[in-house]
Amino acid sequence: MIASGVESVLRVLFPHLARVCIDGVEVRGSTVRFEARTSSVTGACPQCGSESDRVHSQYVRQLADRSVGGREARIQSQVKKFGCLNSVCPRKIFAEQPDGLAGRYQRRSTTLTDLLTRIGLALGGRAGQERPSKERSSASRYGCHTSSLHRNGSLPPGPSRRTDARQGTSRPPGGASQ
Repeated sequence: MIASGVESVLRVLFPHLARVCIDGVEVRGSTVRFEARTSSVTGACPQCGSESDRVHSQYVRQLADRSVGGREARIQSQVKKFGCLNSVCPRKIFAEQPDGLAGRYQRRSTTLTDLLTRIGLALGGRAGQERPSKERSSASRYGCHTSSLHRNGSLPPGPSRRTDARQGTSRPPGGASQ
């Protein structure tokens, strides 16, 4: 366990980690890795809502997080899978989901997703790809693409571009070549 002074600094800088226990912080090259786990002994089934204390198994979840001091940040979280105790529930096994850390099946933290969405919206989607790479994070790895912004509903559908095969240029549909 980390000393309380360091832990309070982590809580201020990384409020999304408030619901997990930070067991360690490791710096390797250009990456900072947080080792995290939940302290809960029970989990609520997302299907029926019943609490379960029957741990089925555990796994390590890797999440990308916003950069720290110009270094890429990763959260390595120990996740418990519980068995649902409700005999009529169709879901037999479920994984715990710490609030505010990441959505189901997500590979990046909610704070990184929010940051990349704001960058993409502010810089017009494609232009937003350049800024995260300057901040030592890979935009393609984190999904800072216009298509990602359209998929999660942050951008309205815009005009598609098609290529003029004769000249090798792109132009908006129905418009003149640029």
